Amino acid sequence: TPSSSSYCDADSGSNKRPIISCGHDTIEKIEDNPNISPGNVATVFRRALPFKQSTIDATVTVEKSNPSVPIVECTPMIWGLLPQQGTSHRPHHLPHHPDFTASPHYKLFNARSETVYEKKSFANLILNGQTCLFSVEGYYEWTYNKPPPAGDKKAMLPRSLSGDKRKQPYFFHSKERTQQTTSRNKPLLLAGIWSSVRTGRHCANTHCHEAKDATTYNHDSSDELITTFAILTMDAHPKYSWIHDRQPVIIWDASMALEWLMNPSPDLLERIRNFSTYESRGHSNSLPLEAYPVTKKINNGTYRGQDCTWEVKLETVPS
Repeated sequence: TPSSSSYCDADSGSNKRPIISCGHDTIEKIEDNPNISPGNVATVFRRALPFKQSTIDATVTVEKSNPSVPIVECTPMIWGLLPQQGTSHRPHHLPHHPDFTASPHYKLFNARSETVYEKKSFANLILNGQTCLFSVEGYYEWTYNKPPPAGDKKAMLPRSLSGDKRKQPYFFHSKERTQQTTSRNKPLLLAGIWSSVRTGRHCANTHCHEAKDATTYNHDSSDELITTFAILTMDAHPKYSWIHDRQPVIIWDASMALEWLMNPSPDLLERIRNFSTYESRGHSNSLPLEAYPVTKKINNGTYRGQDCTWEVKLETVPS
């Protein structure tokens, strides 16, 4: 579960910096969610569409006058991919609908990066340029109070001794600070794929545009569309595999992040994964990622307290 961030760094690491277009007046107005879960609306970055298409919070027209400058848009999407079209008998519901439930979005909120090109439904999205970046302050992983590697300073009691059988969450975040302020960690860019499908309903424009979620409208018809995304995952870094054996695909290099949006390929995805595990390949650089335990209150997906990402102290094994 990511902790949504309202910050982005537009530096692409290239002489051709991308144009970032947001439907919001400023990106700082994007609402923070310290405990986002599948079924929640998040603001995601993607390559601007090659035609004019309106969403609730973003309208982008790619300009043909300067095609060499990449244009990136930030737009609301629902976390939890829905690759199939809805029907009039079994429609997809939007968050504002009284029958909305997050359950369908839990089926495909993650996608294994190692096999994403082998599954036709996922591969077609990437080949169609439907890749995205989810910028977050960090993400959560859980473990069942199992002992960490010997010598770990955050060692804890085994479950049988601690008496608490709830999963223990850990918050992962970048060690690096932003250039704007040293009090805030740099965001993590998580690689993803997105889809826009029909909900199975038709609606009048006067009603549709009252929605406040990841709704897209087909200008050629009255079809209502829903935009969703999934986060790619990979094997966890060896340093943290004792917490969880999988982790999001984090893109540490800005030029790779832009390439993932503009020109994704199997080779690029492999390079991104390799870059994320460079420490395990004998390089001296330390992993720019760290984790610490946080409150178990976040095990409730609706909890939004300000202490979501605060570090907590765990019981340590007696000496």
